[in-house]
Amino acid sequence: MLEDLDRIMEVLPPLAERDFMEADRLERAAKESAQGAKEHRARGNRILALFKRYDRLVVGIDSIPGIFNLADYIAEVGAQALGLDDEDAELLRYAGAL
Repeated sequence: MLEDLDRIMEVLPPLAERDFMEADRLERAAKESAQGAKEHRARGNRILALFKRYDRLVVGIDSIPGIFNLADYIAEVGAQALGLDDEDAELLRYAGAL
């Protein structure tokens, strides 16, 4: 019985260490997941803001001959002229390619 108890006492610290390591891994994964969720939420908000600026995007879009899509229009007049930053322009190009 004492031998069995001694063996169990030898096993317990490594067992606890394994659980602590798993807890650390799960905490890191949770932080990464939370950061990813924040990034996706921010991108979703940015996309909705672009959607709400539709009127600004269509002003003058028909005035340039040879322009058949929004990506070409942005390239022709420049993102800043449309009130867009580089990330907005990239999102619109990405959406246009879908």
